[in-house]
Amino acid sequence: MMKLELSRHHLNKDKANYVVYGQDDAMVISATIVKFPIERILIDNGSSVNLIYQKCFEKMNLSYNILKKVPSPLFSFSRELVPIIRSIQLSIMLGEEPRHIARMANFMVIKFMLLAYNAILGRPLLNDIRAVLSSSYLLMKFPSS
Repeated sequence: MMKLELSRHHLNKDKANYVVYGQDDAMVISATIVKFPIERILIDNGSSVNLIYQKCFEKMNLSYNILKKVPSPLFSFSRELVPIIRSIQLSIMLGEEPRHIARMANFMVIKFMLLAYNAILGRPLLNDIRAVLSSSYLLMKFPSS
């Protein structure tokens, strides 16, 4: 039987001093996507898709030829049409050795001018890794092998 340990994904220790608890801060993490360390990833359990912004996709030097057509449109919270380029399966690793988890996740590559984040992790990935989120403490826990 495989032993599962809970991993605590947290902010970089150098940046932890800037966290003021009791505020309504967004949970923003770093992760490794296709062997590239990516910072400024928003955790959004209200999002029905995982998103990666075009500028981040281009910096990873991945070919547009491997993108797949998206069959249906994507709408924002305000019901505006989101400009999707296409979708792609990418490997993502959350956490640090020895407590980490790696998965393949489907990302919608979108063209957006608002570049506060490089990617958004939504319910598909959060449910897949069985993540438990605490927005009060800016913590994410998930089982790791």
